[in-house]
Amino acid sequence: MTGELCDCYLSKDQGVNAILDAVETVAEDWPIEVWSTEGCFVSLCEARQKTLAVAAGNWHVLATYVAQLDPQSSTLLVDMGSTTTDLIPLRDGQVCAKGLTDTGRLEHGELIYLGATRTPLMALGPTVGQMPIMAEHFATMLDVAVLLGKIAEDAADGQTADKQPRTKEASARRLLRMVGGDLDSMSITQAEQLAWQFFKQAVSRLADGIQKHTFDQIVLSGSGAFLAREAMGEMPVVDLASQIGTEASASACAFALCQV
Repeated sequence: MTGELCDCYLSKDQGVNAILDAVETVAEDWPIEVWSTEGCFVSLCEARQKTLAVAAGNWHVLATYVAQLDPQSSTLLVDMGSTTTDLIPLRDGQVCAKGLTDTGRLEHGELIYLGATRTPLMALGPTVGQMPIMAEHFATMLDVAVLLGKIAEDAADGQTADKQPRTKEASARRLLRMVGGDLDSMSITQAEQLAWQFFKQAVSRLADGIQKHTFDQIVLSGSGAFLAREAMGEMPVVDLASQIGTEASASACAFALCQV
């Protein structure tokens, strides 16, 4: 389960039930089981009765799977996606997270609301380098990744802050708005330099979060692994993509659900 926190729902309870309704419609006569942060699957009926236990349970099933891969190690699972980063302690084959809800995980440093593509750049403010930035949803980390060559251009992709194409020129235009500029007053080269500053700022924030935990090794997964890896320096890292493949690692929670 994920998505129940969307603001189209009045509450998590409503969100969970709306998602379960959709799954039930699609599944028709197939049996449905839902992963719970209690560490097991529950029936559809139980899920409706324990909405907080299944809400945002996707991180927990991945942590359970990774914990079983190397039960002797003290591990920090770092799963960075488009929107958030999970930092989950694993010991003796068990998930040792102190928080089980989004609120609790934020409080304990086990959830960082920083992703590799969807995060608005204003969230990295109030400055980049020494330059103040606009508190507007002009650009996202996707523009940073495109300008730095971390993600390929795709003119057909309009999942951007202004719904315009995912190209270097359009990303530069969006990014320069963050400092009150445009492509008439500034250049794509200057946009690339600014993108590098935002990238370093994101890496620094993630590194600060990782350093709050104690571990022997990191297991890295997620579509944002290219960014998260930069925050790890010389730390011992096991790349989950090397074990299950890049595509599976990018959707690691879904992959794990099929394994536990």
